[in-house]
Amino acid sequence: MAAIFIFDASAMAALNELDVVGASPFQTLNDLHENDQVLFCDVVKDLCKKLYKDETIDAWVSPVWRLIRRLAEVAYADVQKVLDLVEDILDDDEEEAQALKTIALAYRLQCENKDVVVVSNETKTLDERCTVPYACSQLGITFKSVEKFLADESSSSDSDDSELVDYNGIGSPIQDDFALELL
Repeated sequence: MAAIFIFDASAMAALNELDVVGASPFQTLNDLHENDQVLFCDVVKDLCKKLYKDETIDAWVSPVWRLIRRLAEVAYADVQKVLDLVEDILDDDEEEAQALKTIALAYRLQCENKDVVVVSNETKTLDERCTVPYACSQLGITFKSVEKFLADESSSSDSDDSELVDYNGIGSPIQDDFALELL
């Protein structure tokens, strides 16, 4: 069974940054999307549309969302299950609800016996909310940074002797407050 990759807002920000510097990760995402392996929640889609208007990710996220939205729906019951297990994932900021909904989506799919990997670059948050990777570790959900995700995907497609892309650390975990404010 192929893994389903669920991207949070910090991962989308890192992917967009890679595209801006010319390393375009979107072919990898398109390949995975064609195999039904890419998901993100509605709040992540809305943040991408709001923060990256007229950038590649803005053009990429809407058509993908139209195709995945039924699979990516997060019900109140899904959210409540996660909150019962990881209370610190709740945040008062509506935009930060992306973390809770991302985790709820991943947890629901994992409970359906799907192989799920959350892709997140969060290392800290501006509020008291725990990070997405921490919540994943509490729920037994696999997670990867964008850098690790891209390296793993490049090496798995390296069987055709294609050249690996060196991302020079872009896409490594976001650690400064300014970048977090954008999310």
